[in-house]
Amino acid sequence: MDKWLLQEIKNYLDITWEDSATDQKVEGMIQAGVCYLERKAGEALDFKTQPDALALLKDYVRYARDGAADVFENNYRSLILDMQHDRMMRRRAEGKTNAEGSISARQ
Repeated sequence: MDKWLLQEIKNYLDITWEDSATDQKVEGMIQAGVCYLERKAGEALDFKTQPDALALLKDYVRYARDGAADVFENNYRSLILDMQHDRMMRRRAEGKTNAEGSISARQ
């Protein structure tokens, strides 16, 4: 786990104390959020250089911490769709998608 990412998320959640059990729990929620968002994005995400992805991850972990991860997608649908659209347009501009928008085999 990237310590920078853990500190970013802990800061967002106002977790100011050092506790290995808390860190382990937050790391697990971060890993779940990364998997979820990368599946939605259709590609690996770089949370250091993609502020939209980082913002979504922070909120995913906030929801997971509060026991509400099941409603995250519904509440953040428009931002998830924006993220998907931005990445689709970038892949299209790079010539990595076909006319229908699906990823082409020539990657």
